[in-house]
Amino acid sequence: FKMADRPYAHNFMSSAGLEILHRRSEDVLKTASEIANYFKKLSDVELEYSKGIAKLNQMAKKVFLSASKPELGSLKDGWDKIIDDINQMANSHVQFAHSLTKDAQDIFTFVKNNDAERQLILDKSTKVVKEYRDVLTTFRKDREIFVLKYKEAESAAILFDKTKYNESKHKDLPKFAQRASKAIQTAKAADKDYRRSVRTANTRQSKFFELQMPALLTEFEMFEVRRTNYLKDSFRKLAINKRQQLPVLEKHLDSMEQTINNISSESDIKSFAHDNKVESMTPEEVSYEPYTPETAFRLESASTLLETEFENHNPVTPRGTSIKRNPFRRSTTKIVSNDIPPCVESITSLLKDPKASDFFLTYLRETEFSEENYVFYHKVEKYRLTNAKERLPMARDIYEEYVKEYSPSQVNIDDELRKEIQFAIDDAKKDEELSPNLFDNAQSFVLTLLTDHSFPRFKKSQQYQALLEAF
Repeated sequence: FKMADRPYAHNFMSSAGLEILHRRSEDVLKTASEIANYFKKLSDVELEYSKGIAKLNQMAKKVFLSASKPELGSLKDGWDKIIDDINQMANSHVQFAHSLTKDAQDIFTFVKNNDAERQLILDKSTKVVKEYRDVLTTFRKDREIFVLKYKEAESAAILFDKTKYNESKHKDLPKFAQRASKAIQTAKAADKDYRRSVRTANTRQSKFFELQMPALLTEFEMFEVRRTNYLKDSFRKLAINKRQQLPVLEKHLDSMEQTINNISSESDIKSFAHDNKVESMTPEEVSYEPYTPETAFRLESASTLLETEFENHNPVTPRGTSIKRNPFRRSTTKIVSNDIPPCVESITSLLKDPKASDFFLTYLRETEFSEENYVFYHKVEKYRLTNAKERLPMARDIYEEYVKEYSPSQVNIDDELRKEIQFAIDDAKKDEELSPNLFDNAQSFVLTLLTDHSFPRFKKSQQYQALLEAF
């Protein structure tokens, strides 16, 4: 065994060094658990991301790829390809999330097994150190007894000598001689015990520092090597799994490049013009006529016709021919009424009217893709009227669906509001502890968004015109 070849054996050859390694082995396993927790949370994020992509693509297919979108032209193939390839990317994120979950579980298992192994090393090191310290304690104790007994023997010998030269105390000489002899015998026995303790301590110390400590330090070092190599392999698997997404991305980019090259404004224009062509009419040339009362009447009639045709954006055609409308122009006809239905006077009156709010919901779903604001508002209205015993499960459902970050239908509210709602639900132990006004601030936030943004745009939409016609 070469100490220089083992950093731990070279630098931690003491009981204090073992204490450092005890704490180190505990800390590194905690770090491994934190890495596993990170992998698990990253897996959850990857899954939520893939769900978000899938939801967005469903809306895109429904809105942009319908038969009512001929204006896409040659862009349609490119758009189809984007949706399909993005779906494949979403699937690759799901696979990556599953690999992260497995890696996290494997690390947790590794930590559990190695914690048991670490405990065995700790028990062994505790036992070895205790045995070594017990030998040192016995050695110190025997040395103290040895010194004490020799001091007592020395004192007894001095007292015997003094008595021997003091004639007045000769009668006590046998007593002091016996005491000195006994003290010397006791000191010799203490000396024998002390010498044995010295040999035992040296033997134990050699065994401790030359065999047991190096072996323990090697176990700690190998524990560290296994831990580091295992996490290194986990990181490598993470990189490999992440790299597997690259071919999907490269394939997506290649197909996108090919599809983009097929997009042509010239072919789109020709196709649209062919499908929507109208009969071309060339007006007759006008000629100069001198002024007569009859001519003045015809000029006035022609002027009126020109003004009318200009306002309607239609070409002037000779009398007796049919006029075809420009197919590129959408109808600008709007219902104008001095008596606006009460249900559309404000956003709150609109939301309270079931029939009118259906038109608004259709607009949000098909045009702004923000129906979650509408649904959340009505969910909160229902929650506020719910019995106290039913509030907690309903509050959790609303939070998981609309409030929680990365939730399927997350509404755009302030983070502080989101946290307040989360803390209130987490702290609730009884249904009665939840306030019926738990979501009021969030609802007000969403209502402001509807009032300031969605509602004004809705009033300019075809759905709004349809609503007015229905009422």
